Amino acid sequence: MTIAPVRLIVCGGRDFVDGGLVGRVLSKFFSEWQKSDGDVLVAHGGCRGLGALHTGHGADAMAHRWCLDHEIPVLTWPAGWGCYGRSAGPRRNSLLVERFAPTHFMAFQGGAGTADMLRKCLAAGAVEVDCG
Repeated sequence: MTIAPVRLIVCGGRDFVDGGLVGRVLSKFFSEWQKSDGDVLVAHGGCRGLGALHTGHGADAMAHRWCLDHEIPVLTWPAGWGCYGRSAGPRRNSLLVERFAPTHFMAFQGGAGTADMLRKCLAAGAVEVDCG
């Protein structure tokens, strides 16, 4: 029997600082999926660019680092802030959900952008992973 790959979106505020929580939630999620021997791919929005990923600030950056440290495939789907201005985040969220087709998502504490992604993931039928 072939198990369909799990496609996980991680989102949260760029000011989110609880890296321990991100690590615990990802570790728990992956320990459950390893039991099923299925493939998992993670994507996130890049929290305002790759510079933020290097500083380690925000939920996206912390999840990205965790995935790299655990050899989990991770995609960064940045918004086109220079082209679209304030509408870039919601545009990116729509494209990410439409094209990545998440099966699951994690929404850590954040603001309007995180709430937008949460709504779009739920509307697409993705399963919310408890981040509490």
